[in-house]
Amino acid sequence: MRFHKLIKKHSRVKNIVSAQQDTTEPKPEIINHKTITHLFSSCEDVIIEAIPFKEKSNDVETVVFVYSPGLADTELINKQIVPHLEDLIENNEYLSKEIVKEEWKMSSLAFIENKEQLAVEVFQGKLILFFEKLDTCYQINIAKPPQRNTEETNSEVSILGPRDGFIESISTNIALIRKRLPTSSLKYERFTIGARSQTKVGLVYIDDIINPEIVKEVQTRISKIDVDTLFSSNQLAEIISARTFHIFPIFDYTGRPDFVVNSLMRGRFAIFIDGNPTAVVGPVNLFFLLKSAEDSEYFFVYNTFERLLRLFGILIAVFLPGFWIALVTFHQDQIPILLLATLSTARAGVPLPSPVEALIMMGLFELFREAGARLPIAVGQTLTVVGGLIIGDAAIRAGLTSPGMVVVIATALVANFTLVNQSLIGVISILRFGVVIMAGFFGMFGFMIVGLMIIVYLANLRTFGIPYLTPLFPMTSLKNLVTRTTRPSWKKID
Repeated sequence: MRFHKLIKKHSRVKNIVSAQQDTTEPKPEIINHKTITHLFSSCEDVIIEAIPFKEKSNDVETVVFVYSPGLADTELINKQIVPHLEDLIENNEYLSKEIVKEEWKMSSLAFIENKEQLAVEVFQGKLILFFEKLDTCYQINIAKPPQRNTEETNSEVSILGPRDGFIESISTNIALIRKRLPTSSLKYERFTIGARSQTKVGLVYIDDIINPEIVKEVQTRISKIDVDTLFSSNQLAEIISARTFHIFPIFDYTGRPDFVVNSLMRGRFAIFIDGNPTAVVGPVNLFFLLKSAEDSEYFFVYNTFERLLRLFGILIAVFLPGFWIALVTFHQDQIPILLLATLSTARAGVPLPSPVEALIMMGLFELFREAGARLPIAVGQTLTVVGGLIIGDAAIRAGLTSPGMVVVIATALVANFTLVNQSLIGVISILRFGVVIMAGFFGMFGFMIVGLMIIVYLANLRTFGIPYLTPLFPMTSLKNLVTRTTRPSWKKID
């Protein structure tokens, strides 16, 4: 019995020791010339070159250069780094880590510990120096990735405003903001997201204007992101959204620095993604999405008129086709007699019911819009306008649709283009189909039901704790709904 207990005790101790050994972290793989060559064996865009240098004692110190020519400044390597390294080695009897660290007078050296970090640094444009005798690996920042000059963004036309726009370099984009706000209250925080992509993400805000709770919330959401790759601003916006599904956009996108600065001064934040020429602005509400970057360049009276026009445009774009279908299908008695007679004459010979006719015409116009967006700008605009006119006229002549239906659908489509945010334009197009379907089945009752559903959904939607219908509900500041004061007072978002 005693012998049996001793055996059990010995087995428990053995299991504990083996478990402790299993939980110990594996040692990082040692970096040497062979490891570097194997790591980049199938990467033809990486140069691995071993250059021997003579020390003062005539011993040879071989330094392995590793870099990517498309991402690094090769001219800097040949003209500055190699001669400086040659002087450093030749002027010392025996090279050591301390001598390299003390006498290196160019850009700062950073020690590299493992091969995973080595690969990341090379593909970020860094130069890797591996000293074989010292068995030490360093990196030098000589990054010179391909990038274009700042130019006007294609999605937001500037008439009176500045013509510099964001590009694919996050450092350049931050500099465009710093140029306009040279103050220490403008905070910039960096994150690295993506296990493979190692994408740089920047969060920008003004700490004495924005609500601190909003900053904490967005910092927490960004820091919790765990993905393999991050390649677009929309991907980031969907990940940090509180809801997994939402119809209306809860972020705004812009390529203009002046609009980002204006948003920051109104208590919002901006997120930049390296490799993306747009900034993600939040938190937003429905009426913020109706604003344009060009609004601040015009007289406030005309600007107020424009915002009212956009608000009226969004109502027309969503509800006009459905309202028309409800009238001509179920409530003909509400149409004036002269107009009803004209519509009846125009619809003579049309084989399709009005709801199906509307859905077909809406689908055709959306098809033209999508085709125009994918073609070059000059050809796309011509196709959208001319194609719509030609096919609309041909459909009327062929008796497939009525002139009144073409006018209503075309008016709704034109009203759609008064909006600024492209994501909102897509949402409006989807809602228009839903309103038409409900009105086609249930008439004005279905039209009112779907309108009420949209209002209830918007009333319950929040972005970072802020109601989506602010300032309409709650009525905090109705004057900011459509007007723009000449001297706005910068206040925190509640």
